[in-house]
Amino acid sequence: MAYSKSPPRSPQEDWLSRGPQSAKTYSTSSSRSMSYTSRSQSFASTRAYSLAHYENTARIYYMELRSYLKDILAQESIEGPQPERITARQKLTRLSNHQFHELAMDVYDEVTRRIKNDKYVPFLPVKEDFHPKRNQARQKLATLAVPRFKDLASDVFSELTRRYANLFQEDDSHLPPVPQVPMMDSKLYDKVQQPSKSTHIIPVKGTFNVETVDKFSDDETILNSPDRTYVNRSPIDQKEFFGRNNSSDEDVNKIRSEYEYKMSMMQNHIKQLQDKLEEKNDQSMDSIDRELLNQLQKKDEENQRVIRQMEEQYKKLDDKYQTLKQDYNKQQEAVREVKRETREMIEELKRMAKTNEELMLEKEEADKEIKTLRDQVKEWQIKYEKVKLELRSVKVQSIRNVSSINCNMIKDNFIQPTKKGIITYDHILSFQTSIDELLITARSSYPANVIQAMKVIVSVCKLITEQVENNESRLTSDSKQTLYELKSRFSTALSDLLIAAKHHANGMGISPVSLLDHSAGNLSAVVVDLVRLVGIKDTDNNNQNGFQNDYKNNNTTSAYETNSNSPPSLSQIRSQLKDTDDNYSLPEQTYTTPAELTKYLKNETDTIVQTIQNLLSALRLPQNGEAYSIITSLIDIIRTIIDKSSSVCSSQSGYAYTRACRPILNELDQCSQRLNLLQINHFVSGTVATANAKRDLAKEAYEIAKYTKELINLFETD
Repeated sequence: MAYSKSPPRSPQEDWLSRGPQSAKTYSTSSSRSMSYTSRSQSFASTRAYSLAHYENTARIYYMELRSYLKDILAQESIEGPQPERITARQKLTRLSNHQFHELAMDVYDEVTRRIKNDKYVPFLPVKEDFHPKRNQARQKLATLAVPRFKDLASDVFSELTRRYANLFQEDDSHLPPVPQVPMMDSKLYDKVQQPSKSTHIIPVKGTFNVETVDKFSDDETILNSPDRTYVNRSPIDQKEFFGRNNSSDEDVNKIRSEYEYKMSMMQNHIKQLQDKLEEKNDQSMDSIDRELLNQLQKKDEENQRVIRQMEEQYKKLDDKYQTLKQDYNKQQEAVREVKRETREMIEELKRMAKTNEELMLEKEEADKEIKTLRDQVKEWQIKYEKVKLELRSVKVQSIRNVSSINCNMIKDNFIQPTKKGIITYDHILSFQTSIDELLITARSSYPANVIQAMKVIVSVCKLITEQVENNESRLTSDSKQTLYELKSRFSTALSDLLIAAKHHANGMGISPVSLLDHSAGNLSAVVVDLVRLVGIKDTDNNNQNGFQNDYKNNNTTSAYETNSNSPPSLSQIRSQLKDTDDNYSLPEQTYTTPAELTKYLKNETDTIVQTIQNLLSALRLPQNGEAYSIITSLIDIIRTIIDKSSSVCSSQSGYAYTRACRPILNELDQCSQRLNLLQINHFVSGTVATANAKRDLAKEAYEIAKYTKELINLFETD
């Protein structure tokens, strides 16, 4: 009766379900002779199935698995295998040699794949000569976690060790001793009775697998044969056996002869298999030696070829090295020459810097003298206008020569200064001069310079309105009402004149001068009405000095500085002072395009940097006189930059920069005002500047350089 196996419940049992077992099945019965004959034939045929191949592959699997599982094997040698592993390993003992070697091969392939860890081989590839279920089981190995896979590999390793224990022992020639059959005494044979049929144990027929046995374990297999098992597992003890057994000595001798015959047959078979294995090993070693020799020869030829290539490459590299070495020597010589020239240039630069400092000092002295002369020119101009106005009455009196027309006629035709007058006489003269200068500049070859003349007019008008507002309380109610209307007209007329001046400056000679004349005439008419209402007063020395100081602070850059080629406002005084003004006034160019302004700003940046350096050097000195003049020149540069930048932004070509330029110009103007306050409060001659004032002055100087750089970057962007 045959018993079917249960469905596979572990990875090992997948190999049981892939097909029929390669080992043959045998039936056992109570007939000892039939059992012996069938088992001998089956065993011989099974041992003939590729025993050498199994042993060779078993060695390979054993070595690889032992290296892969060295940690687990070391742990098991100390603690022993776990109970669940013992159960799994018992299942492997039921596999035939063919099935077990298929399982061992698949586990070995998966171990090799995991050790290589190739991302392009995520699982074992399919082989066409394998059963589909086996290919599926091989691929399933890749899904096992590392601990589970190592458990499976340890089970296979344990079964390899069990099946081929003699292959992995140090002494392969050592064989286990053959168990001796105990000899019976002749007296005991007399006592032994012939057993009846009822005392015989008849094994139940069934199926079992006969596995391929190692060459050194054949004796053990024979000793564990069904006959031996039958004897060992008999529940009858020795006394009962001898008591019931009545067989003769011939039966014992027959059993012994059968056992000795089987031993001799197995030894002969083992001898034959060993001879065949040695012959195959010799043949394989010869072929391996020949193959290795061929490989070594090819490798030697390849090495010789590589050596020749390396020698050629070395020669090329050596030539290249010599060439580079020569170039390097030449470059070093050139570097030494450049260093020598650089040292000479540095010495020359030092000498030039020293000369430049001397020239800058001379230039500063000249600038101071020029400024002093310009101030004197302005003072003389004011005095001239005053004398001119006084001479009008004298001329009238001398021409008419009529006694009746005397000072009363002068008083009737000219507004005379009174004690109750509000507007200073010098302010009126300055207003007249600035209006004349505006109209003359508008007719010159540089119409854009009307902006500078307009600044003078605005400053004078501001001084006039301040005097009127300060003395407004002295007027009557009717006069105050009239003054309010005049102030409104004054503001409107001044705004119209400013707009007309801007249009004329941006008109590039196309805008008519009559528009500017009309606006100037309206403003002059308002000023005349204002003077009639509030009157004028004489200028004393204090008021004159105060006016001159205000005029200098609010109008550092005047029309005389911006255009030396303009016609004189008053022909007589200009003809007398023309040579002086030409000698000390430098002509400045009007820039109407962003590109031209950028070049100008770059040049001015160098001047600003040099001025700041001179200022910092002056701050280290105890006196403040030099710092005062440097601050004045720096303020002049800033205001010139503001005026020219505003002029360019007001032109057609620079209109696109107006929005971005206005904040920068406002910052520059604030810096200029702060510098002016610091100059007046801390750097006037006779005062000692504090550390905070020096720090603030240096800060403002750096802010000016920064905003000038921003202007350059703005106008450089197209």
